[in-house]
Amino acid sequence: MRSFLDVRTLSFITGIIYLILFLTMVYVYTTRKTYPGFREWVVAFFLAFAGLLFISLRGIVPDYLSIIVGNLFAAAQVVLIDYGLVAFTEGKQRMGWHILSLAFLMTMFLYFTYYSPIVNIRIIIFSGIIALYCIHCIIIIYKRIPLILRASNWLLIVALSFAALWYALRFFFTLFLEDKISDFMVAGSVHGLTLIISFAANILIALGLIIVNLQRVEHDFLMVKNEIKTLKGFLPICSSCKKIRDDKRYWTQLEAYIRDHSEAEFSHGLCPDCMRKLYPGLAGE
Repeated sequence: MRSFLDVRTLSFITGIIYLILFLTMVYVYTTRKTYPGFREWVVAFFLAFAGLLFISLRGIVPDYLSIIVGNLFAAAQVVLIDYGLVAFTEGKQRMGWHILSLAFLMTMFLYFTYYSPIVNIRIIIFSGIIALYCIHCIIIIYKRIPLILRASNWLLIVALSFAALWYALRFFFTLFLEDKISDFMVAGSVHGLTLIISFAANILIALGLIIVNLQRVEHDFLMVKNEIKTLKGFLPICSSCKKIRDDKRYWTQLEAYIRDHSEAEFSHGLCPDCMRKLYPGLAGE
């Protein structure tokens, strides 16, 4: 079982999966309409790829790359997904919390790598941060996505809930049940399973992010279509003053109605007939 769930091999394979997801996100970003936050999601999957690549090279590259930078990049992925979701849902960003979280992670990893090397504590800290960010992402999706799209995205909720639950279980398992780990590359099966669950969840998360972007494209298209449909239908108009009766049965000036239901703006002038009628002396000049 230990060889089947070899951490180094799984880290490398997971990194390749993240590279494919990153290239997929890049394709969508460069060829389709996207919204605020999607760029951060693209960068998130690149950092996930780079982080797992560094982690898989543990013992081959310096520790500050394979441990500090690798785990910092892996954690930054979920931070950027969170940041992108807030931007996508037009919420208020709290950049200070993101910087503080990553600074705390880096500080703890530096301390428990060089000053007091304890692999278990590094796993506990990393798992706790990932679980908390996944939970926050779920809250954003559950509360704010329906306000933007009038629909939910259950694929994202399920994928992030699965990831949050697993990292929470890993947190408590490592804290209370795990024996001391001397080298992460030969850690137990739980940590190999973590990598498998991680790339499975991230595949679903990437699909969910692409789908939520498409949901918004569809939502905006239907809104524009409804506006066009309103202008194409029968409009009750006064034969004398030319006011239009709207859906609430209020009579509105023609210019105001068209301005409110389209992107048209008006500039006023006089046609030749009205010029001759109102200013006969100027009409012939």
